[in-house]
Amino acid sequence: MATKDISEHIYKQLQLHKADLSKQYNMSKNTVGYFYIDNLLPKELALKCADLFPKPSEMRLLKSIRQHKHVSAQMDKHLF
Repeated sequence: MATKDISEHIYKQLQLHKADLSKQYNMSKNTVGYFYIDNLLPKELALKCADLFPKPSEMRLLKSIRQHKHVSAQMDKHLF
């Protein structure tokens, strides 16, 4: 799937769910302010992205009282 096709797909999903997304955001804007869309990408594309993403063992773990995440700034170390 080409970048333009992915962009168009995401745009269409945002437009399709615009009212619900706006409602989600407005209900949460006084705290964190968020919204989400389940199944934003086609399943095949989402699985391909997950397969290409670096494994946690190849990234650095940042763990504190405020965060718990894996990070990697050296993307050239991860061959695709």
